[in-house]
Amino acid sequence: MSRRPQSRRVTLAGREAVALTPQEYEQLIASRRRIGGRSARVRVLGRQAKRSERLLDELETLVAVPGPGLRAGGRGPRLPALRDSGTAAPSP
Repeated sequence: MSRRPQSRRVTLAGREAVALTPQEYEQLIASRRRIGGRSARVRVLGRQAKRSERLLDELETLVAVPGPGLRAGGRGPRLPALRDSGTAAPSP
C-alpha cells in the first residue's frame, strides 16, 4: 500500500497554498477526469432508473385495472410498444 504523501504548504503573496510536483499534479488531474466521467455515468443511470420506475408504475396500473374488451382467457388487447427517445420496447 502506498504511503500518503505529506502536503507541502507554502505561502505566496500572503496566501497559503499546497505545492505539488508535476507528477502529483498530473495524477490529480487524471483523478478529477475519472471522477467527472463516473459522475456523468451516475447521472445517466439515475435518469434511466427513474424512467424505468415510471414505466413500471404505468404497467402496474394497466395490469391492476382490467379494461373493457378483455379477450377470452382473461387476456386483454395487445398493448402498443412503449416509446421513449425513439426506442421501442421489445414485443411480447
